[in-house]
Amino acid sequence: MKYFVLTVAIDEQSSFSHEYYIKGQELDEVVRLMSKYSNGILSTNKFNLCTQNIKFGYVREINLQDVPHIDSSEFALINERKSYDLSELTYYLLKFSNLS
Repeated sequence: MKYFVLTVAIDEQSSFSHEYYIKGQELDEVVRLMSKYSNGILSTNKFNLCTQNIKFGYVREINLQDVPHIDSSEFALINERKSYDLSELTYYLLKFSNLS
């Protein structure tokens, strides 16, 4: 298992950014999943991230030995079954709104 830090910013003008800790098999796979759900909701076993609001972000791999203040239990796994892109969210919204 490899460990990654996803840094995102909501506003390009602001200095506010937030870091999310994610673990996965390979950097390419983590980047692929984040790209796939970059306009919807990225779900993990620890948090849900509304990706539509993110202006920019980047991911980097870290070595846990280099950052002893971060424990491996703080890292989340991406749950692809509970992540949605905008087209899927729109589909489900329309589908369930027609039921009432």
